[in-house]
Amino acid sequence: MIKLISAGAGSGKTYRLTAEMVSLLRGGTRASGIIATTFTAKAAAELEERVRTKLLEEGLTEQANDLSNALIGTVHGLGVKLLKRFAFEAGVSPQVDIIADEDSQIFFNQSLAQILTYERVEKINELSERLGLTKKTGSYDWRRDVRSVVDVARANAFSTNVLEQSKVRSFATFQQFLTPTNVTPTVGRGDNNMPNAPTNGRSYVQRLDLIIATIELLETSEDETKVTNDGIGELKTLRNELRHR
Repeated sequence: MIKLISAGAGSGKTYRLTAEMVSLLRGGTRASGIIATTFTAKAAAELEERVRTKLLEEGLTEQANDLSNALIGTVHGLGVKLLKRFAFEAGVSPQVDIIADEDSQIFFNQSLAQILTYERVEKINELSERLGLTKKTGSYDWRRDVRSVVDVARANAFSTNVLEQSKVRSFATFQQFLTPTNVTPTVGRGDNNMPNAPTNGRSYVQRLDLIIATIELLETSEDETKVTNDGIGELKTLRNELRHR
């Protein structure tokens, strides 16, 4: 018998699970025949403690002592316990453990290295730099983002076709903000040295000039509030990034 308890946080799921397990044990079900899973190790420990306390309150000492034979834990934790218990039947080693997140990322990177060429990796690193991702975080690794997409795709059994459609739709949402490909960039005026390619009606130089003009107006105004000063700092950062890229 499988029973799923689905409800929001704080709605009494642990209380309900406690009542269900106590009822089964009171009715003669062996603890070793019960599997209960929760989302966190803390919740699993709390569930086991509540069941044991309730059994002792009802004088069911034998059932309380036998509770350690029940499988109570997270999905991953229970998977490890079941593999260890039935390792011979499954044809796997009994030495099973959950891979740490950092180790999992290392293995993923090694697998990725077997697929991506050196030139492709260098190109992605260059794009990360141009987008300012490396500068903002200091230790940005695009491989983590790739792994996140892979995890979502695997968890939802997305096909290659679905991923291709998602790629096209994602790009379409911000394509309108990119420089038209049929416009030939020209050298900007002054010392900005920025491509003068139109983007949504404004060139890069025009955008940069507007930012510089706004900074000058704010700095010469009488408004010296923190909000304004913070805004000036953000604009200067954006100005420097535009000049750099």
